Amino acid sequence: MASDNHLSKINMAFQNLESVLDTLKTQGASTIEITYFGEGDDGAIEPPSLKTCTAGYDSEAIEAALDSGPGDTLIAFVEHILGPGWENGTGLSGTVIFDLTTDTITHSQEEEVIQCNYNEDTYTLKGDLLRSKTDSEKNPAKALVKIKNILREYTTEQKLLAFWVLYPEIKSITIYESMEMDDEGGWTAHKVLTNIEFIDDKAEETLRKRLELSEEKDSDDLYWWGVSLFIDEKGYTEDKKLFNGEFPDIEEKHLGFTLERPEDPEEVLSQTLYKIRSVLDSVDIYPSL
Repeated sequence: MASDNHLSKINMAFQNLESVLDTLKTQGASTIEITYFGEGDDGAIEPPSLKTCTAGYDSEAIEAALDSGPGDTLIAFVEHILGPGWENGTGLSGTVIFDLTTDTITHSQEEEVIQCNYNEDTYTLKGDLLRSKTDSEKNPAKALVKIKNILREYTTEQKLLAFWVLYPEIKSITIYESMEMDDEGGWTAHKVLTNIEFIDDKAEETLRKRLELSEEKDSDDLYWWGVSLFIDEKGYTEDKKLFNGEFPDIEEKHLGFTLERPEDPEEVLSQTLYKIRSVLDSVDIYPSL
């Protein structure tokens, strides 16, 4: 149970929310994001992240403010709307967006649910299966929940399974998110490749030739590696882009950290697809009316 001092801190910060947001708006902040996740009776609320700011303002100064008192106020507000116990059991995860251009706060939340399915089998006296009844296997909506839970088993590194399969030459990558000024003079979050490690020197040379990195493009430049791996269409089956011409959407907590290649990405991917296919095979797509 939270202490009286902790509850008092949350209540005071909640009361100061409007003035803090007004100050951040004056400093040029447009949208601020806070994410949180809970699991196994444990959880964490990530520090506030500046997503966009108005033209002409110093994003670093705003981020510095978010690391101090104003940031604590926003976190306290998130604690306030979540209430106690949000991290218990399978936990809640979500995002809170402070949009200072519309003076609104949007809270999106997901809850992972553990289901208990009922199954009933009837056999003849010879031991032959006569009939089988279940309350969920033939339900498409519940099947989607199962598939969602299967996908949630995998971390950011495993979300990149298709990437690891396509590029066996790469041992690890690091992706970071920085602020960049757009064509209209505003600031937006922008992902960049900050490090890449290959299986060996020969693998690097092989991949450089496969991606057709020209002499004009320095193959040691991380910018061109990022463009070639995630944005350019070269090297992709049937000329399709793996991540729709963008960097992969990975969790903020993994940004800036080394994402390592699994020992056998093809096997992990195969097992994942098998689990999903098993769920789909059990669904009655055209239930009787």
